[in-house]
Amino acid sequence: MLDRRLTSDDDKIAHSKIIEGEPQSPKPEVVGTTTHVFKEELEYSTQKGGLSKLPAGYQGKKGFWKVSIQSENLFEVLFLDYTQYRGITPAMVKQNHDVLLAFWKERENDLNTGQRKNITLIFGSENVVPDAVGALHKAYDKLKTEAGILDYYQTLEKKRYDLGIASIAEIVEIMLEDGELTKKEGERILEKGKANHLIEYEIIQYIIEIIKARGFKPRAAKQHDNFFENRWMTDDAYKASMGRSAKWLDEEVSSLEEVGEVSFRKKEEANRRLAAPGILTGIVTQLTGDSEIGYEYQQLLDGEANTDKRFLKVIYHLNPSLPFRLSGQDFKSINQLITSIAKSLDLYTAAQQAYGNGHLQIWLKEADKEAANQLTTNIDANSFLAFVLKINAGHGIYVNNEKFDTPLQLVSKAKSDKGWWYLISEAMQAGVLPIWFGAIGQQDWIDKYNEFMTGVVSNNFYSDDDKKMMSVQRLLEVIDDEVQSPKIVADLKNISLMALEGSKPYVHDLQVSLNNFGFVKVRVGFESQFPGISISSGQATFFSLKNDRSANFHLKINPLELVKNKTYENKILLNTAFEELLIPLEINVVFPKKAFIRQLIKYSVFGAFFFAGIRYFLIKFYLFYQELLDTTDLGTSAYYNEKEWLYLYFVALLIMVIGLFGSYFIIRKAEKI
Repeated sequence: MLDRRLTSDDDKIAHSKIIEGEPQSPKPEVVGTTTHVFKEELEYSTQKGGLSKLPAGYQGKKGFWKVSIQSENLFEVLFLDYTQYRGITPAMVKQNHDVLLAFWKERENDLNTGQRKNITLIFGSENVVPDAVGALHKAYDKLKTEAGILDYYQTLEKKRYDLGIASIAEIVEIMLEDGELTKKEGERILEKGKANHLIEYEIIQYIIEIIKARGFKPRAAKQHDNFFENRWMTDDAYKASMGRSAKWLDEEVSSLEEVGEVSFRKKEEANRRLAAPGILTGIVTQLTGDSEIGYEYQQLLDGEANTDKRFLKVIYHLNPSLPFRLSGQDFKSINQLITSIAKSLDLYTAAQQAYGNGHLQIWLKEADKEAANQLTTNIDANSFLAFVLKINAGHGIYVNNEKFDTPLQLVSKAKSDKGWWYLISEAMQAGVLPIWFGAIGQQDWIDKYNEFMTGVVSNNFYSDDDKKMMSVQRLLEVIDDEVQSPKIVADLKNISLMALEGSKPYVHDLQVSLNNFGFVKVRVGFESQFPGISISSGQATFFSLKNDRSANFHLKINPLELVKNKTYENKILLNTAFEELLIPLEINVVFPKKAFIRQLIKYSVFGAFFFAGIRYFLIKFYLFYQELLDTTDLGTSAYYNEKEWLYLYFVALLIMVIGLFGSYFIIRKAEKI
């Protein structure tokens, strides 16, 4: 069954060219970015001759171990690509087994040395470790010989083939029920078979066996290379088709499928005919010999006023195998369409518009019932994205006209470009990213994000811009294990001011810095509040991509408001949404002995100069009016004649009083008392 070849008789029946040779196993279509990358790494590693060390990406919460160890395919357990079984040797099997086993034995040792919590945090359960060791031993025992490798490969191939054939058996029966196998019907069978890991050769072989047993023969006027273009029919179906024909848009047609195909090629002419009452109904009745079917199409026409939608409903009802035309390109299947829009933003936009107009839905409801079951009720942009990701979770998304195939690509963009933080925030709020994450099986990312943002959104401490930045910060953390929460550090582990002299206000600087990548807003305050101690600003915002990494805060202490010789204990709190940092603070205000002595000396000197100035003023005043040059004896009566110089004493006294009184205000201002 696994090595079927076309016999000479089969070749005559097929009238088509099929390349012989052993079919190569197809690469299964994978969904989800982790599995997709795993398959690529598996293929590359096997091509290079196996593992010499633990593969990159194997470890961690989202490492390849999750896919490898839990796989039902024993080749994958040993990090081998089974489709390359011809190149897999017992030595390679042992080499991979030993490399992987060494890793899991280390984890087993961690379990036995008190690190169960870390193991559970990384692997989800400590049972993963012994299960992994057991899986590796089982895989090695099965594949350690050449015979074991070949036998297990054949087992996997038989399972793949049987499941694939079972997936197309029903649709083949439906397609052959009317005694005819058209090209479009054959293409639908091929598409479904390939989606279930069959290759084209195997599908055609299976169909040949069935149609040969049922008397199908090629009825085309000439032989075609394409197997399905040869109009395979039974004798009865062929006779019936020969007796029915009609003219449609100046072409001879003998089936509803052909009416649809001609209409598809001649849209403008077809629309004019469809607008005329009774023409299509007559053609359908003539070709089918059943007026009820003709009436069915009349109802279809009457029920749709929109010209474009009416055209699509008619042609796809006539011939569901017709392609979908978008921006001048024809797409035979939804998978082909989605593959193409993943490579072109213009095509994606056109497909989104077609979805919004309901055109894509009309095609799928007739041509692909399975895909039609994934259609959304709403038709907006997010609904289209949700539909696309249901069909192919690995499609990726467009953000700001740029394509991202994996969330890690989005993280990489955010790590290097600060402008993308706002774009990512908008995509998250618009629902684009949640739809994507849900489609690739990462609902836990959304849950962790929402849990965090609930507290942020309700906190008035954060501005709208802060909340946007915080949302992206958290998003990067849940997507990429390498992105850590922002960590802040202070230049002081504690502040101890145990001999603070209580003479004047004191300022102590505290520098707070962001220690790693990211965005964070910090609130600065005290564990307890009491008069005499305060801190400047009270908040700061750090963003590594803007190089905003540090801020200075000023601890202000007014000793005059504190009790002398009493120790005040407090804590400076540095709060962020991710952590709380405590800096112990001790303050003890003492009598300002040194300051007192300094001030005493200072104002003693000022007083001495003041009184010396008064004396100097008296002498100068005396000398000015008396014009005396002899100042050698200041104690004689000539200088101190009380009657004559009494007013000098009064002036000197007035200056002294004013000076002493004014000095009170001058000193207060100078000392900031």
